Amino acid sequence: MKSRANYYRYRTKRWFQEKGYCCEYLETYRKIYDKERKKAFFIRRDLFAADGISMNRDRIIFWNSKFGLPDVQETKINEGIEAFMKFPYPLCEHIERWLVLWKKRAREPEIIVIEESAII
Repeated sequence: MKSRANYYRYRTKRWFQEKGYCCEYLETYRKIYDKERKKAFFIRRDLFAADGISMNRDRIIFWNSKFGLPDVQETKINEGIEAFMKFPYPLCEHIERWLVLWKKRAREPEIIVIEESAII
């Protein structure tokens, strides 16, 4: 499952770069120590609920890529909107939040722009 998520995250970054955007991933790795097992492991967390950031001279886009079959998309869309709404993004016409939805074998993603007035 992780490899599929990495694939679509990479594909989204490549899609933005083809459109002339400068892109970076927004995630941190945290080290967690399990006292019972006496073992350390790493977890990955997205910064500000975004997989990445893309920008050009006109705008900055915080994006989160999602994948899956059409029947699963509705729950993933709601999860993505909820995650974005937890953070106080600035209300500016040049800063946007996007959910980038990839369907299997699609050449272009479906884009959902998250507005501040989005109701969860």
